Amino acid sequence: MLPRPSTPHNPCLQSPGTPRWCKVPSTLTKSVNGIKMCLPARVATPGDVHTTLKLDLDLNFEPDTWQAHLIHRILQGYNSVCVAATGLGKSLIFEGTAKLAGPNQAVIVICPLKALERDQVRHASAKGLDAIVVNEDTPKSPKLWESICRTKKLIYVSPEMALLDGFRNQVWKNPRFWSRLAAIFVDEAHVINEWGEEEFRPEY
Repeated sequence: MLPRPSTPHNPCLQSPGTPRWCKVPSTLTKSVNGIKMCLPARVATPGDVHTTLKLDLDLNFEPDTWQAHLIHRILQGYNSVCVAATGLGKSLIFEGTAKLAGPNQAVIVICPLKALERDQVRHASAKGLDAIVVNEDTPKSPKLWESICRTKKLIYVSPEMALLDGFRNQVWKNPRFWSRLAAIFVDEAHVINEWGEEEFRPEY
């Protein structure tokens, strides 16, 4: 019998062969107020997220600590605010969450700029993510709604589209979509303050 540890341990990281006194109590494996107390081993800590993120997205650079930490918190279920300058890698938060949330989980990004939406989808697709832009220019069809609700991993949506009856009825009200929705992001929120809260894009 192994000696009982004298320092606190992480019950989520115990191996199957750990003595019974270290087994994870069932209450620790559940959510508390919507926050997941334990995540799968590949994303159990920010360090695990860092490693898995680089491998799963085939990154040729090291993700920053803050990126891994934020993705970890989002996967746990925390509401989060990220303030980072242009070019520091906010899009990796969207991509990483979509990739690490689970095999059939989806992420929505509310984005006010069409050029940025297209650019983000191009980068996400290059990393192997099934990404799509849905805005006023996107042809609407039953096949589009079905792909969003069933297969798409990363969905960039304009504020106006997110509030239209078509999107509301076909996506927001679809139980299949809600069962696999991992996170909703609002991107570029600083433009509301910079360009005018009342004049610029009331829907946004």
